[in-house]
Amino acid sequence: MISKTIGEIASMIKGQLILNDASMTDEVCGVYIDSREVLHHGLYIPIIGERVDGHTFISKVEEQGASLTLCSDEAFIPEHMAVILVKDTVSALQELAMHYRESLGAKVIGITGSNGKTSCKDILAGCLSAQFKTQKTQGNHNNEIGVPLTLLELDEDCEVAVIEMGMENREEIHFLNAMVQQDIAIITNVGIAHLENLGSLENIGHAKLEIVDDLHKDDLFLYYGDDKVLASLMQNKKIKEGVMVETFGKKTNNTLYLSSLKQDETGIYFTTNRHPFEFHIDILGEHQAFNALAAILVGYHLGMNEETMQKGFNFIEKTKMRNELMNVGNCKILNDAYKSNPQSAIAALDTFEMFEHPYKIAVLADMLDLGPTTTNLHYDLGYGLNVYDLKEVLCMGELAKSIGEGAKAASVNGVRCFDDRDELFEYLKEYVKKDCMILFKGSRGMALDLVIHKLEEYGERDE
Repeated sequence: MISKTIGEIASMIKGQLILNDASMTDEVCGVYIDSREVLHHGLYIPIIGERVDGHTFISKVEEQGASLTLCSDEAFIPEHMAVILVKDTVSALQELAMHYRESLGAKVIGITGSNGKTSCKDILAGCLSAQFKTQKTQGNHNNEIGVPLTLLELDEDCEVAVIEMGMENREEIHFLNAMVQQDIAIITNVGIAHLENLGSLENIGHAKLEIVDDLHKDDLFLYYGDDKVLASLMQNKKIKEGVMVETFGKKTNNTLYLSSLKQDETGIYFTTNRHPFEFHIDILGEHQAFNALAAILVGYHLGMNEETMQKGFNFIEKTKMRNELMNVGNCKILNDAYKSNPQSAIAALDTFEMFEHPYKIAVLADMLDLGPTTTNLHYDLGYGLNVYDLKEVLCMGELAKSIGEGAKAASVNGVRCFDDRDELFEYLKEYVKKDCMILFKGSRGMALDLVIHKLEEYGERDE
């Protein structure tokens, strides 16, 4: 994490330094926006939220031993701790992150995409960690506050940083580019996420492609070559001279593509067109193999060989609720409940289909933020379920009722709809005792993980 003196921090932020009882040479180590997490010698940056103003905790962090705080309200200036008065604390956080990034010698990789960017980040960081000191975005801290905090968490001797970059509107990736200053850019795909804000897949694609606009000569841009929207937009996209462009996917016109793929409960095994070496990652789904292809292309770019990359794949730190296979009682649960949209739901169902099991249940909840066509999108997802080997389809939520309607119209058997999590749990709890397999897929706001947690507790009581 960032470790500077008060004087060095002050030189990186536009503002008025008030030392109080401190010294310019006093150490500042780490940046915090949550007063409960502030450690000795830390820098506290108060954020003004909808319900809480972080300035009200400045006196608390002073007692906890913080060395420095930012402040945009003179009424909260501390008596003894050093403070930098700024116009806006969030802007100051971003400014500090940008200057700190410029001071680092790390190779920085920026990742965006409608689906899969968090998994791609985890896989890529694991792969590269076998040869380089690698740090990555924790969780999904990928917005205008999470990205600068991630950059400030990087150590000065970090060799490779993998930064997740999220967006909901145009120009947001451009804004993040100024801080991240990526040497390698990756787009995992373009999907219907944030359709409500952007209006069309093409607009979403344009917003994702902002990640390449600040690349320079000898930088690398990778994207999922099977994505029709990206492939179309790239025909007219202006890329700066000297930027290398490579693709990954299933089709043989990609730079790197799958030549074989198989899956079992231990993960996926695959080979590529470039080398017969069989890779293995303990994550499920063909789409995760595509994320691994992106990681392999980066590995080749940085001089790694297949054996070293595989060593890294053996130590992937996975983010939870993304194709997470769990044993709950006698039942197996595929937990993919972190987010959902039509593209990611189909990917989850495709992964689920690869398992041979006599009794499979798909639990599908509302897909949120899909815009004015949301009812049709839910109906279409349901109508397409007839290609999967499912004994039951359980739909939870108001929007998911349209999934049920589409499934029934396609003559899918075992369709039931539930209004809330409690009703769904009551129906599912007896399945914990049975030999079955259940997929959970829904938007984060539907909190399907709470149902899974209750099933785990129920299974433990039943043992």
